[in-house]
Amino acid sequence: MIRRFHWSVTLLVTLCVLTLACSALHVSTHKTDQEMIANFQTHRADFDELLKMFRADKGLLYFSRGYTRPENVQSIGITSERLKQYQALFARLGLDGMGDLSQADGSKDEVWFFTSIDGPRQSTFKHYAFVNAAGAESC
Repeated sequence: MIRRFHWSVTLLVTLCVLTLACSALHVSTHKTDQEMIANFQTHRADFDELLKMFRADKGLLYFSRGYTRPENVQSIGITSERLKQYQALFARLGLDGMGDLSQADGSKDEVWFFTSIDGPRQSTFKHYAFVNAAGAESC
């Protein structure tokens, strides 16, 4: 009986140690708020250009990591060269993509800029957002 109890305790302690070791290895890959603000301030003109492009491309609702909505962007007049312009700005700004979360009217009053996330916790996100609130545009 004592041997069985000893074995169970040893197993439990080993599992706890392994769990703590694994959780200690996780390092957040999110930029801090200060880093994101500094990046935005440094690249304000690039963010403005990206937003201007996206708002001009009326039918484009989403572009990230090579995926677009609609899937066939040529049907809405967007060329592969235009997508390369987006990708160059994404690379310069440290973004993966962007998407329009506005109403279906296509106003693009709520646009999200997606940040890069590396590592094991890719299901968490931190973004920049443009929201046109009551006619006062701001990024």
